[in-house]
Amino acid sequence: MSTSSEVIDAELAARGTGDITTHQALRAWDSAVQAAAPHLAVFRLKAGADDASRPPLLRGLMAPARPGGIAGAASARFLALNGDQLRAAVYDEVRAAVAEVLGTQADAIDGERALPDLGIDSLLAVRLRVALEARTDVALPANVLWNRPTSAQIAAHLADLLSGRRSEEATTTGATA
Repeated sequence: MSTSSEVIDAELAARGTGDITTHQALRAWDSAVQAAAPHLAVFRLKAGADDASRPPLLRGLMAPARPGGIAGAASARFLALNGDQLRAAVYDEVRAAVAEVLGTQADAIDGERALPDLGIDSLLAVRLRVALEARTDVALPANVLWNRPTSAQIAAHLADLLSGRRSEEATTTGATA
């Protein structure tokens, strides 16, 4: 079985880790062995990654905090917005991310159309989730795109998270009755 580095990079990003160069790994290992711990591992954790998305062995580990503990620049532009302004800005951001992943214009994205119908498969779903996390500084669970299958549903969920509210609504699976 062959895997491309793109797939591996997407999976690492989805798990809150990233690639590490040989030089970085050796430098980190040299520092780690000074700790005299019985077990050591060297890898790169990404700040802001959702603990639940990590494999069980890596849960609870923390990436280095952002300087000053402030919100990232990606989410800073949403802090001044609320209500309809926030929802509109997040909706535009989600459509732009979907368009970027699909290689098209944001205007071509129908926010009410299911992502698989637009051409988002499992690999592109990982890329889209990573892009949304980078654009909003909000860690998203691996299944968010399947539980909220349209751009509009994802945007509403992100707006709720960004405004500090949790949606009480049952998770939409995209099934019709």
